[in-house]
Amino acid sequence: MLELEANTNDLHAKFESALAQLEGGQDGRDVELESSQKDENDRLKETREGAKRCFLKGRVGGVVAS
Repeated sequence: MLELEANTNDLHAKFESALAQLEGGQDGRDVELESSQKDENDRLKETREGAKRCFLKGRVGGVVAS
């Protein structure tokens, strides 16, 4: 009975350790994803601003230049 209890405690400790590693890895992936999303959002903002500047440059006296 003592051996069974020891094995159960050992198995539980291994499970807790594995779970902690998985959760820690997920946190790292979440941070990486958030960073990637922020970078993509910044890139899209820059593209939009560039397109807006190009559009405004093409306008002459309220009329679009051809």
